[in-house]
Amino acid sequence: MPADPVPHAAPAPAANATPRAADQATPKPAHAAADLSAPAARPGGLSRRSVLAAGAALAGSSLITAPRLGPKAQASPSAPAAGTPRPKAKNLIFAVVDGMSAGTLTLADLAWRRRTGRPAQWLELLLKPGVRRALMSTHSADSLVTDSAAAAAVWSTGIKHHNGRLCWLEDGRTPEPLLLRARRSGKRVGCVTTTTITHATPAGFYANSPNRNEERAIAEQLLARRLDVALGGGARFFPDSLLAAPPAIDPRADAPTTPRGQWRLVRTAAELAAATPDHTRPLLGLFSASHLSMFPDRAAAEPSLTDLATAAVAHLSAAADADGSGYVLQVEGGRVDHAGHGNDAPGLLQDMLEFDRTVAALAQLALERDDTLLIVTTDHGTANPGLTLYKDAASAGLDRLLNARHSAEWILRTGAPRSERPDPDATAQAIAARAAEALAVTLTAEDIAALKAAVAGQPADPFQARRGLSGVLGSVLSNHTAVGFISSNHSADHAEVLALGPGSEALPPFLDNADLHALAASALGLRAPAL
Repeated sequence: MPADPVPHAAPAPAANATPRAADQATPKPAHAAADLSAPAARPGGLSRRSVLAAGAALAGSSLITAPRLGPKAQASPSAPAAGTPRPKAKNLIFAVVDGMSAGTLTLADLAWRRRTGRPAQWLELLLKPGVRRALMSTHSADSLVTDSAAAAAVWSTGIKHHNGRLCWLEDGRTPEPLLLRARRSGKRVGCVTTTTITHATPAGFYANSPNRNEERAIAEQLLARRLDVALGGGARFFPDSLLAAPPAIDPRADAPTTPRGQWRLVRTAAELAAATPDHTRPLLGLFSASHLSMFPDRAAAEPSLTDLATAAVAHLSAAADADGSGYVLQVEGGRVDHAGHGNDAPGLLQDMLEFDRTVAALAQLALERDDTLLIVTTDHGTANPGLTLYKDAASAGLDRLLNARHSAEWILRTGAPRSERPDPDATAQAIAARAAEALAVTLTAEDIAALKAAVAGQPADPFQARRGLSGVLGSVLSNHTAVGFISSNHSADHAEVLALGPGSEALPPFLDNADLHALAASALGLRAPAL
């Protein structure tokens, strides 16, 4: 899938081009160890099908069911007394599911309840003492509908950005990203994603770029800025020539905790599992030429998001323990957004459930300590999916999605390979065959006719944002999955925020995305970004 497009929308009112007042000097919010020695579940041990098996099989699978929150994993239910200084966080985990509309979380919850009889683990967390919840506005400096670059940049700096820009203001100033400021304060830093490691969301935490699509240049910045851990896809942006002669350490990232040894490179789940912590050498994981596969399509060699996140915590914790420094880790479930853009219900649901399991694992780690702030949120909605058929059709649709063997992205990649002059009838029939393989559905003659028209370039919907072949396939599959989408674009929905640990008590019921930066920076004791 291409990068999420920069939406066209009216400018947001009162957009900021300078740091918010909350970020001056020591930022203030705008409103007043788990045992990691046990190896994570390896993809070779569980197939996609067994991962989604019901009942007792789920309880035994650490890949599917992250640790439930036991008696020791209870956060303090009360905020500090008046006049008592708020505790500082030694560690920060900032977890983002890219493109999660409210309907996406609802789908995950409905599906998980149907499969296990329990709520989604994100929602189950909200019932724990001391866990805070908020809604967050998401507009960027130039659009009511943000893109991922502007969203990541405002979290990273507290300054509203134009869509498409990564810690790069319109006047050319380049505010210091969050991970660089954390490094200069003595922290270990890392990022994890199921997209390319140079994609907008992770890059917004470590890079400065006027164009989010300049991923090769962003890759060079990643190497020069010496993140302790960087795990994701995007090997095509790290050619052998670059890895053999990486750039010198960027002065903005040079600090006593900067690892100065040679980069260690891992390319498979097995290699990641075998990598031992070494605080003197940064760890780079490149598990795909582009993005990692969506969960239902993923091969055994590709690690799960839970594998990536828990491995990153293990490596960062070991490095932080070696020098008493603490760490900041950004985690992204990025393919939920891509599935939304593609109106891909099976990919969206299964990747959202994977992120949900990762949240539970990270929460277990945070709740068993008293020094780790965990923030879980999304940057914007994408396509606003929702379960929209009645009675048995809704239940059958959820079952079909839970049992899907492949994503809609896979259906199009294998059934409609790119061609300058595709044969509409043959392509539509091939898509129908792949849909049967992926979802056990039999497309009707009317379904196939709609696909044929889309392949031929005939407008299938008056709304331009649903005219593409992926949008038409998504609409066709809606008849069988009960999940409908409003477009192939982002939306201006307010976003969910969950927080726990030191600093979470400052989370108000409603805030702007710039204020979330202030909360995190204040909890860590970071100053405003240098411009």
